[in-house]
Formats: sequence, C-alpha cells, structure tokens
Amino acid sequence: EQVEQLKAEKENAQRDGNLQRAAEIEYDTLPRLAKQVAALQDDLKAEQAVKLEAGYSLRIIDGLTLKQDVFHSDVDDLIDRVNRDSLYQNLDQVVINGIETGVSYSYQAKLRIGLDHAYTDACEKDTDERRYHIPYHKTDYTVAYFMDFGLTINHSGQYLVNRVDADLEPMPDYYLAHLKVTYRVQDMFEAFVNVRNVFDEDYEEERYYPMPGRTIMIGLEKGY
Repeated sequence: EQVEQLKAEKENAQRDGNLQRAAEIEYDTLPRLAKQVAALQDDLKAEQAVKLEAGYSLRIIDGLTLKQDVFHSDVDDLIDRVNRDSLYQNLDQVVINGIETGVSYSYQAKLRIGLDHAYTDACEKDTDERRYHIPYHKTDYTVAYFMDFGLTINHSGQYLVNRVDADLEPMPDYYLAHLKVTYRVQDMFEAFVNVRNVFDEDYEEERYYPMPGRTIMIGLEKGY
C-alpha cells in the first residue's frame, strides 16, 4: 500500500508541475522502500498454523438446509503489520476461535436464498490482546432469482460489526449491498450489469485505507 500511495503522490506532483518532488519519489524514496521490503521479506519466516474445524449440515425440509461449523486456529509467526506505517513482519502467536451458522433455501429452480453469520474471536496468545481488523460479527446473504426467459437477478450483501484498528480504537460498522443482473443472449453468452457497493458506502477494511465507492460494470461473459 505504501508503494501505491507513493506512486499516486508522484503522479499528483507531476500534474501539479512539482517535478522535483516527483523525481525524489521516483529515484530516491521508491528505490529505498523497495530495498527495505526485499530485505524484510528475506527475513520473514513462514506462518505455521494448527487448524481444527468441526461442523454439521442438517436438511430440515425440502429445499431448506441448516449448517454450522466451529473453528479454531493457532497461528505462529503471523505475517502482518504492527500499524499502517510499518512493513510486514512476523508477529506473535495468534489464536482464532469462532462459530459460523448458515441457512440456505431453494425453491424449484427459480429462487435461492442464503444467510450466513460468523462470530470470530481473535487475540494475541501471549497478551490476550484483541487482534485488529477482524470483526466479532460478520453476516453475509445472497438472493438469486432465475426467470424462464434467461434473466437472472442476484442480490448479495455483507454486514460487519465490532472491529478495532491497530491502536485498538473502534472502527465503524458497515453494510455493503451488491446487485448483478444477467441475461442469457445465446447458449454460451450472457450480458450483465454488475453494481458493487450499491449505496455508495464510505468504508475502510483497514484504518486510513478507504475502499471503492459505487462501481458499475457492464459486459458480456462467455461460458464453456
């Protein structure tokens, strides 16, 4: 991310006519950062993890299924950053525990609905300090409707609750909604309109790194 920020700053400096700053970034700052990253990567140890998972899937009635999974991960030498200004490095041991519950429903070949909720508790093993950027609660859902004449409407969303940043300060919850409409033109082709972040939500997965707003994609897909 630091490299991308510097490249963007260089482009802004060039547009503003600040050629001295652009040259400083191009021939001094970026090469020094590249050397730091390369040296650090040489010293990184591979992550080692013990992962345990158990679950079940239960068909309640025709078309309706309940599933549940319990998971545990014990990670040594986790590769991450201490904060947004630091480079990636091996950190202390991290323990991740959680449970995921999901319900899915389908009606004939026309309607599919899915709802999943995950509770995750992640902390440093030695200090019991909460692991940043991992939400306690994450809910995902999908609704897809298939029409006889080749039109499909697919709506999905995600809601994240209770996160902290690298300084253990609370981060805002956020909800994202997406919508994709496809139309089968021929047996092998589908035209589509895909809208990501429908409501143009301002959100950050990591503190000070805003994610894209509403994005609209139109195209043609070929199947095989």
